[in-house]
Amino acid sequence: MTFLRYPAYKDSGVAWLGEIPAHWSVSRIKNAIADARNGVWGDEPSEENSILCVRVADFNRQNFTVSLDNRTYRGVAEKDREGRLLQRNDLLLEKSGGGENQPVGFVVIYEYDEPAVSSNFVARLALKASSHPRYFLYCFAKLYSERVNIRSIKQNTGIQNLDAGQYFDEPITFPPLPEQHTIAAFLDTETARIDTLVAKQVSLITTLQEKRRALISHVVTKGLDPAAPMKDSGVPWLGEVPKHWEVTHLKRIARIRYGLGQPPREHDQGVPLIRATNIDAGKITECDLVLVDPTDVPESKDAFLTAGEIIVVRSGAYTGDSSIIPSAYEGAVAGYDMVVTVVRAIPQFVAWSFLGTSVAYQFDIAKLRAAQPHLNAEELGETWVVLPTTTEQHAIVTHIEKETSHIDTLIAKAQEMIAVLREHRTALVAAAVTGQIDVRGV
Repeated sequence: MTFLRYPAYKDSGVAWLGEIPAHWSVSRIKNAIADARNGVWGDEPSEENSILCVRVADFNRQNFTVSLDNRTYRGVAEKDREGRLLQRNDLLLEKSGGGENQPVGFVVIYEYDEPAVSSNFVARLALKASSHPRYFLYCFAKLYSERVNIRSIKQNTGIQNLDAGQYFDEPITFPPLPEQHTIAAFLDTETARIDTLVAKQVSLITTLQEKRRALISHVVTKGLDPAAPMKDSGVPWLGEVPKHWEVTHLKRIARIRYGLGQPPREHDQGVPLIRATNIDAGKITECDLVLVDPTDVPESKDAFLTAGEIIVVRSGAYTGDSSIIPSAYEGAVAGYDMVVTVVRAIPQFVAWSFLGTSVAYQFDIAKLRAAQPHLNAEELGETWVVLPTTTEQHAIVTHIEKETSHIDTLIAKAQEMIAVLREHRTALVAAAVTGQIDVRGV
């Protein structure tokens, strides 16, 4: 779709805004706000004082809304609710929390009639009658994408705090109210259309990932020959396996050790420290990769990794996820997690087995025994694995690598499409609220 420009522009006087439509004005954010009130955390809920509490964790950052999928109820007295009860179309500002990659200052809109308050990390913004909530919601999105909020962030004991007074002094565009309505309606329609396209790509990725796991699960437990004679594995969740295959515990074919408990000193020219955040379904990622000083690693810990070893996440949300160490990470340091050194099988075959449903099922059982997701070396060693002949292991690895490579390419293309769509969404919002496109006739 091609959009027209406005007939006339003027200098906004604000560097990041540039030129704006000649009939628009620029004013401070605070001039759109009737009331700004910090939220309250309250106490444990009871029948008398229980009320829905919206947290930063409930912010849907993709479409700027509140998600009530995981509701939190708190006990808030009537006197503490005064001025804090959320109304439909109130804006909610994240005032505390954030981090380096997701700074504090995000804004969402509350679109429910259910009585609620916001948590103490969130401020309720009620707008003036002359300010359209959804238009200013998109303005805040523009401010956030331009990182204007960064100037008002104060650091406090590791938690970012937003100086709301300073932030509300930032300038923003004020079109006439009817035009605010028009821009908001246009963006509602267009962002919904883009979100639908994104959802389709997300669904495609989910389907491809399920197909990938099903492929791996089948060939590492049934093999490549559909006519092979079968036998009962003796393990309920494995079912039948090829008759000549061996069913054994991981500890019979591999050594298991722990990585470092205490991370070494960071060093810009050091070696990679592989942590749970760097392990993603069989791959080592550079997401938040930390480099450490190898001379600070105690020799007694045996923490340096060799290509072909398998690292398995030991605790937390990613418990049981694993990856083989590629040659590019030879000499890296194992963090808190477990390292498997395969001695009586093809390491790549065992690594693929870890990504199949039969091993994942065993990991799930083990980690549910603890209050928090956790897996230890003894439990890992007791994991049942199926061993084909060495020749078959090689053939299965080759087959999986070929087939998953094709699936991974499709997943990557879908992820690229999502990134493009989201970039377009951000650009469209920015163009509309700064008047770079005229949507009045759309």
